[in-house]
Amino acid sequence: MKYGLGIRMLIAFTVGAIGVLYKLRVDPTSNKSEISSVITVPRQFLFDVIADPNNVPAYFSWVTRLRSLDKRNVVVGKRYRGILNMPFFGQHQITYKVTDCQEGTWLVLRPEKKEQSYFNTEVLIMLNSISKSQTQFYMKIIYHRKSALFQLTLAPVLKWLTDQQLRRTALNVRALAMSKWKRLKGGHVVPEKGSRPNQNQTKDAAYYEGQDAKQGRESLKRSSYVRRYGGKLEL
Repeated sequence: MKYGLGIRMLIAFTVGAIGVLYKLRVDPTSNKSEISSVITVPRQFLFDVIADPNNVPAYFSWVTRLRSLDKRNVVVGKRYRGILNMPFFGQHQITYKVTDCQEGTWLVLRPEKKEQSYFNTEVLIMLNSISKSQTQFYMKIIYHRKSALFQLTLAPVLKWLTDQQLRRTALNVRALAMSKWKRLKGGHVVPEKGSRPNQNQTKDAAYYEGQDAKQGRESLKRSSYVRRYGGKLEL
């Protein structure tokens, strides 16, 4: 009888503790995953490669398919629909929306609806010019589930999986971008889909090499993304 009472009290305490942890809100950025690498291609060229939805499955293997839902250039509000296949969590369809961006410099994606994503994932991609021919690639993923229960149990596992994925992503981005840049330097041109600077313009190597290499870090400091996180630039 004594042991039965003790077991019931232990169960009640455990259930209560789980309930408290579930309700308790903590900072989700403590389990963020991030990667940074230097790639020998111009910043604007790297941005165009990364932002092309056809290229995403080639460098980020968790995405098996991604397509744009409109014909606009990368702007706030642009939407993408894709198939996400995460280890242990299976495959599901999700619509991402650009919540903050500057052409050629940074891009922030969040699920269009929270219920579409298991973990309310945020993806930041930022490019910073080192020189006219070298670009720093930075990518960060945060799971915005603020429950302490999630952050203490599942989040560390997700962080480990995401860290491995981002290491592969950095290698894939470098290989893909440098391969495409080598082809472009060899005389191939890239059709311009948007309106910058002229409709149906083609982009060659000289176009990319002539882009302003001084953009990036200063403009990022003025972004709503950085202001939202207290003005801290994590590079």
